[in-house]
Amino acid sequence: GVQIPVDASLDTELVQDSVAGEQALAEKEDSAPVLVDADMPAIETLSADSDLSGFFSKGVSAALRKAALRHVFQQPSFNVRDGLNDYDGDYTVFEPLGDTITSDMKFHAARKERERLEKEEQARLLAEEQQRESEAETEAAEEERVDAANSDESIDTADRADTADRAGTADSRDVQEVVDNAANDAEHADAHFPANDGELESDKDLLKNQQPASESQSARLRLLSEKDLDNSGEDA
Repeated sequence: GVQIPVDASLDTELVQDSVAGEQALAEKEDSAPVLVDADMPAIETLSADSDLSGFFSKGVSAALRKAALRHVFQQPSFNVRDGLNDYDGDYTVFEPLGDTITSDMKFHAARKERERLEKEEQARLLAEEQQRESEAETEAAEEERVDAANSDESIDTADRADTADRAGTADSRDVQEVVDNAANDAEHADAHFPANDGELESDKDLLKNQQPASESQSARLRLLSEKDLDNSGEDA
């Protein structure tokens, strides 16, 4: 690259000036009286225009110096924002947008609408599931009730059939006994008293050859038996 010539005499002059300045400052400090904390003014009296050079004396404590500087730089004249710092603004207060709808607002509005619809759908599905469970429980209870009723009806029917069978057997035995008694009475009547009544003979034959199958026939047999007995008594 291109080399720029350097003036050595210029560098020498700068060094000499720097050394001379340091020597002058040292002589000034040596000639100035050493101040201590007691020589400093009260911190409350300091303002933005106060001379703070005394606080930098070697005899002043660092704590007092720091307190004096903090008090001065906290005053309003030193707390002025230049507006160039991005973080100096107060972002807690916003101007109303009015009817303006930003893309970010649209995005969040759509997101909230989707969440609302999802919650409604979940609530609907839950309600349908609960309704199905309730209907299933109702149907199961109804089936149990019908099964119990059918079981009770079957038991009652079986009991009635058994009772009817026993009653029919007893009735058959009673009818058979009546038929046998009537037949015996008829034979006894024929042996001692000749029949002169055609209807009586016909009824006796019926008694010997047929078995009654109903209560009306049983009653008729009893009437015939009574008639035969009455006839036997009159003849005697």
